[in-house]
Amino acid sequence: MLELIVMQTAPIPVGHRVEITWHEEVREGLAGQTRVDWRPHQPVIRDLETGIEYATDWGFGRGGRTGPDLPAEVGEATMEDFRVREQVTGVVRRCRVVTVHFQRTEVQTHLLIETA
Repeated sequence: MLELIVMQTAPIPVGHRVEITWHEEVREGLAGQTRVDWRPHQPVIRDLETGIEYATDWGFGRGGRTGPDLPAEVGEATMEDFRVREQVTGVVRRCRVVTVHFQRTEVQTHLLIETA
């Protein structure tokens, strides 16, 4: 079983098959240095029963600005300098969406996945 906590809303029904993909951003720096950034709590989750994708804006690129009462512009696919770090498929056995109140309000989803 995979216990997964993600920093996004992903209300996936129990019993649905899912594909979870973690990406990493690879940037070439000065003198051949490579910088890798990945965010383990921000994967792309695809509900294989419905085709719905759940993700944060990280990795999809922002084509324009956003502001109060305006939606963020995100791309159709992950950015070119992103690559798949890991991918898992399985069945959702528990899903809990939690609103966290600290200095600002955040939403996170707790999933228990029976991996294939």
